[in-house]
This record gives sequence, C-alpha cells and structure tokens, in this order.
Amino acid sequence: MTKKLCSWLLALALLCQLPVFAANNGNPSIICQPGGAPGSASLSLAGLTGPVYGAQLELLWNEPQQSALFTPQNAAAYSPRCLVQTVGGQTRVTVYLDLNACPTQGASPSLGTLQLGGAYTPPVQARITLLDRDLKPYANASGAWVGINNTNNNTTQPPSTGGSGYWITTTASAHGNLRVDPSQAQADAEVTVYATPEAGYKLKELTAVDGTGQRLRLVHVRNERYTFTMPASPVSVSASFVSQTEEDPRPGRLPFTDVREKDWFYDAVSYVYDRGLMSGTDETFFSPNVTTTRAMIVAILYKLEGQPETGLSDFIDVSPRQYYAAPVAWAASHGIVSGYGDGLFGPNDPITREQMARILFQYAQMKGYSTSQRADLSRFADSSRISGYAREAMSWANGAGLINGLDDGRLSPGGGATRAQAASILMNFCENVAR
Repeated sequence: MTKKLCSWLLALALLCQLPVFAANNGNPSIICQPGGAPGSASLSLAGLTGPVYGAQLELLWNEPQQSALFTPQNAAAYSPRCLVQTVGGQTRVTVYLDLNACPTQGASPSLGTLQLGGAYTPPVQARITLLDRDLKPYANASGAWVGINNTNNNTTQPPSTGGSGYWITTTASAHGNLRVDPSQAQADAEVTVYATPEAGYKLKELTAVDGTGQRLRLVHVRNERYTFTMPASPVSVSASFVSQTEEDPRPGRLPFTDVREKDWFYDAVSYVYDRGLMSGTDETFFSPNVTTTRAMIVAILYKLEGQPETGLSDFIDVSPRQYYAAPVAWAASHGIVSGYGDGLFGPNDPITREQMARILFQYAQMKGYSTSQRADLSRFADSSRISGYAREAMSWANGAGLINGLDDGRLSPGGGATRAQAASILMNFCENVAR
C-alpha cells in the first residue's frame, strides 16, 4: 500500500508538472499500432539498452480526443488515469506507468493498450520520460518531441499547428515559477516567458528547445521576463533556480560577444553575471557602454536582497505593471530611495554616479554594514559639483573603493554610470562592504 501511494504521488507530480526529460537509455522511441478493439492502440518501446522501471508517455494528436484509458500489459504494473488536455483542436494524452515490480526489457517491450473515446487515429508526436529503479527520470535530459513510429503505415507524420498553434510546455525546478504567454502559438509568433524565483533564490538556467531538440534564442527583456520566436514545432521551456547564496559560476567564457577578457570590466561583468545580479541585454550582448537607469540599480539591489514581499510605492510614475514596481516600492519603504519630490521617482532616468553612491550608502546603512569610511574629495577638480545630499555618500563610496576618480582627475558626480561601471561598483560593494 505504501509503495502504491508513493507511486501515485510521483505520478501526480509528473502529470501535473509535465517534465521534459528524455531517458539516458539508448535512443528510445514509441511504437503505436492499432489494437484489436475499435479506437484502441497498442503501445510499445524500441531502442532500449537497459531495463525500464517506469515511464511517462506524452502523445500529441492534431484533433480533439474525448477521453483516453490506458491498461498496462502486465497486470502487476500500476497506471493512474490518463491526463487528457485539449487546446485549440489539439489533444495531448499523458500516460504514467509504474513497472518497478516487473521492469521492462528487450528490444521492443510492450507497455499496454490505450483506448481512445472515438475512432483510432495515430498520434503525430510523442515524448518519453523513462524512469530508473528509484522511479526518477534518467539523466542527460534533452526534452525533444519526436515523430512517432506508427507501424500501421510505417511513416512519421509531421506536426501540424492545429487550431491555435503548437504546444508550449514548461518545467521548473523547486523554488521558482515558470509560465509562458501564450501556451500555444503559431510559427513566427512572439512568446513571452516569465521565470520568477522565490524569495532568496535566483534563476540558474533557462532554456527553450524546439521539436528537433535545438535550443532557441531567448531574449532577456527585463528582470524575469524573456521572449522567443515560435518555431514550426512544439517547444519545451525549462528553468532551474538556486539559492542566492549558492556559488554558481557559469563555467568557461562569458556568453557575451561584447565583453572580452582584456576589457577592464571583464572581471566585474563575470562577477555580477555569475551571481545573477546582472544579465545581458540579450543572450549574446551585455551592452557595457549602455547607460544604467535608476530603476535598474534598484532592481539589482532588490535581487541582492532576495526579492522580499512588498507593497506598492506612492510614486505616480511607477506603474504597478512594470518590472521595477516591486523593487522601487521595497527600496522606498526602507529609505533607500526617496525620489525627486512631487511624487516622482524617474525610473527610466539615467542614474548618476552620485545618485548611485547615495542609494548604495542608504542600502548599506539599512543592512547594518559599516559606512565609516571617508575620503577627502577636495583632490578631485570637480568636487564642488557634488550635490549636497550626496556629499557624505560620495565621500564614503570613494573611501570604500566603490566609486573612483576618472583618468582626467575628475570624480564626475553628475555623470551617468554605464552598465560596465555599474557592474564594477556592485562587485566592489559586495567584496568591500557587504561582508
């Protein structure tokens, strides 16, 4: 009874989450052929190199299916009720099968019979999750949909868009949420992906894979929002999340073509990228010379803080629908930012070096970090241009090694901070202050 309950719970988790794993057990495929009864199909596997202790099968039809019932070949096996999803004229049937008591082996082992609610038509695509002895998916997942081998005609049928387009499925690890909009899309349509970590966690990896197993180009719009262009096939999107405190450096070189190892900001960009504080403007560009905005800096500190729950701010120019709404509200509630007055924050204004110093100074004090360092700013030719509200913060930031002078002897308090400069300042803050 206990084993059956555990198996049922695992089946429920698989059926609800629809994971995108493919087994590291040869090159498996599904063989589907008409059964003896009307509307039935016999399902078996091919291409295995080892035993299978369980399986999840996802079958896709380009027409609606009213119902589906799966009966295992072996009476000792366990299979809960199929999950049937029909959207836009397409139907996906998910079958879970626990074979732990009688693992399947052989070249083409039979799994059982699938009974459809109407006349039998062959599915056009399939995806397989093979389970090991512990009923966990085998390693080396690829998440690709494959053309199904329908032995009644020995052909692989290509996918069709059906009514609303191709399916988009999502899988997320613990400590985060993943959703797509829309859940079905026609080829060449733009799909938005939202990968939102829980408080205290960050996004480790986000991938989108088309029906051939090829990774799609994801464009980072802002914060947890990404987009991709829909191909002419189903797509699997997956995300994994890790703790904010977990060291998770990306191995090898940075993915950005505009950040070279000889650049002065290379180490800083690597630092903030590896820790999830800053990402690229898309998958291949960091845009080091692009000016950083006030909202961007607040959003970075909000990530550093673990994205705590917060309300809404009173700034009239901060829309609750914008990515920076929660970061600005959090920063304002803790006295880290105060805005320009008259209810304005200026989220999209370029942040100046003295504004950044002030924000970091207020954040450090809120966290209880030491802010006793001070530097004599009179040595800078433009020290008199420092605004009164930022003079103490600039003295601290320079003394703490966060904001240094330029090569021409100026501090440039009113100058903008590029993304490269922001990365350098944030790295110095984390290493010299947040200890």
